[in-house]
Amino acid sequence: MRLVLEYDGTRYHGFQRQAGLATIEEELLTGMERILQQKVKIGYAGRTDAGVHARWQVINFHTTRDIDPHRFRWALNCVLPQDIVVKRAEIVASDFDARKNAREREYRYYILNRPYPSAFNQRCLLVTRTLDIEGMKEACGYLEGTHEFTSFCKLEGEGTDTVRSMYRCECRTEEDFVILIFRANSFLRHMVRSMVGTIMEVGLGKMAPTGVREILESRDRSRAGATAEARGLFLWDVRY
Repeated sequence: MRLVLEYDGTRYHGFQRQAGLATIEEELLTGMERILQQKVKIGYAGRTDAGVHARWQVINFHTTRDIDPHRFRWALNCVLPQDIVVKRAEIVASDFDARKNAREREYRYYILNRPYPSAFNQRCLLVTRTLDIEGMKEACGYLEGTHEFTSFCKLEGEGTDTVRSMYRCECRTEEDFVILIFRANSFLRHMVRSMVGTIMEVGLGKMAPTGVREILESRDRSRAGATAEARGLFLWDVRY
């Protein structure tokens, strides 16, 4: 089966199960095994970090139970915490893999750019200084295409392949929000938040837009901006 989830990652230590910590996977498995009355192992499209949210996370699992997808979705939503929701449930081919079969993933980062916070939108980064939107748009353009993204990731070991294809990198505004959109074949650990932190340097006037291109070409993580806070980041879409 394939499930599509959305969740508020604020109170979780990321998606992946960790002993003694609250995670999305732990809550899912607890609920699923309670309903199915059997052990379950799940695959997932993206390993979101602590505090990161999802609008469209995809998981897959196998079960020997004969279950109706719509009834299963309803039952699982009844036992899950309110900040994790199953949006879709469907039967798929037995070889479907949420991670390996994904062709594109899209992340969005929300910045509230005004002098005061919002009572209703807590899942975003508040920046009270006026941002240079045109400069940020130019900076985004340098990240599109196929590149070595060593400057914008946390390397997880020797021989890590850091080449990724960025199909879309865009900065746009909606009312008081500045939204950074990243769509690629896949992402490296902390890659999106590292790019956001660097683009923010441009927005705050601390770096020229062309500095992003220079950092990308340098393949030196120490030259990039700080990793942005997790709370503004959403796994927005996964395409197969």
